[in-house]
Amino acid sequence: PDGVVTAVNSPPGQTVVDAAAAESVVRPSLCGQGAGGACLATVTEGRYASLPSSPDAMGPMAGEGAALLCCTVPTEDLRIDLPYDQGRIVSSAPAKRTATITALESVGHDVVRLVLALDADDIHGSAAEFDPGQFVQLQVPGGEDLRAYSLANVGNWDGELEFYIHVLPKGVFSDYLRDRASVGDTLT
Repeated sequence: PDGVVTAVNSPPGQTVVDAAAAESVVRPSLCGQGAGGACLATVTEGRYASLPSSPDAMGPMAGEGAALLCCTVPTEDLRIDLPYDQGRIVSSAPAKRTATITALESVGHDVVRLVLALDADDIHGSAAEFDPGQFVQLQVPGGEDLRAYSLANVGNWDGELEFYIHVLPKGVFSDYLRDRASVGDTLT
């Protein structure tokens, strides 16, 4: 919308989001699986292949040229119109941070309220800066698995992250929450 044009080279078979990130052009993107909708844009020129995604992620923008860029693999040069200004594009991926569980409670059948307090760091202090609808990837302690969860609160200077998580049978993070997690644990 602000008229800024950025060119990104995409190797064959790479999604637009991955190609941009490889050139340090990190644009809003959440789940990387075509379910979150944050990477929704409009392709106005060129052809591409679409990886499997959720039709619900398109929301009201569904239609001609609407594409989830985490699932868009160019087959020729594309022109993509983004629904936000250049200021939403950053030159590095989100920081990896640690946090302490400050609340963990059952709030309904198979739903857990998880509250984290971010540990202060030299760059962000304690701030929890995010936009409504964004996700956070939480790492299962003792492993490499990441799970993405939508935040239930708003950005704040206190470093609080709040989640309502549906605990699934045999879910990697669900098993952790149900069987091992406790207040005071550290998460990444």
